[in-house]
Amino acid sequence: MQGEATVTQDSSAGVRCDDPAEIGRRVQRLRAERGLTQRQLAEPAYTPAYVSTLESGKVRPSEAALRHLAQRLGVSFEELATGRPAELAAGLRLRLTDAPRGARHRGSGGRGHALPRPARGSRRVRAPRGAGGRAARPRRLPAGIG
Repeated sequence: MQGEATVTQDSSAGVRCDDPAEIGRRVQRLRAERGLTQRQLAEPAYTPAYVSTLESGKVRPSEAALRHLAQRLGVSFEELATGRPAELAAGLRLRLTDAPRGARHRGSGGRGHALPRPARGSRRVRAPRGAGGRAARPRRLPAGIG
């Protein structure tokens, strides 16, 4: 297990991990807060040298290493990998899923987008055809322009 340094995303939970330097600083901070030595944190699966290398940001920890360290530090895998508690991310996803579509964008009047309305007296202008031969959405220019 020692020296694993290949995972950028936890495939089982879909968690995007922070960069190695950020994870290393987080591990070091949590370890110091709990009064643990690198040896105490590493054992029995890893070495103090590995923890030192991880804390310095020189290695990207594997999912297995993060899970071991999270368990030893008393935090969730997600919190160690991303800096955010797992229940926070799950709660936000649930609230977004349950929110009415129009309410997701303030000031949209329930239309699902927050683009400003065209000014009175403005003219429609056709944009040149874009990639694939499709015309872009028409825009309005303020009165007196064009």
